[in-house]
Amino acid sequence: MNNKNFIQNKYGYCYYCICDNCSMIYNLYIEKEYRRKGHAKNIIQLVINEIRKTGYSKDIMIDAVPRENSVDVKTLSDFYERMGLKIRYTN
Repeated sequence: MNNKNFIQNKYGYCYYCICDNCSMIYNLYIEKEYRRKGHAKNIIQLVINEIRKTGYSKDIMIDAVPRENSVDVKTLSDFYERMGLKIRYTN
């Protein structure tokens, strides 16, 4: 896949988009054996850095929807907020 708004390493991947009035991180995925070891934080920080390099300075949004029941919504939301992201949706 050739997507300039895609970050990937051996631990997982993440997509993001940047529009005029919004920026969104989505489809964050970390391989099961690498979870809870800081890899999500590293990928998110790479994405934040890429978004900020474009000059975008507003809130960066993310959905707090756990995949594969890997973590509860509250823990995930708290983690994203500590990363400086704005939660767009939680269930």
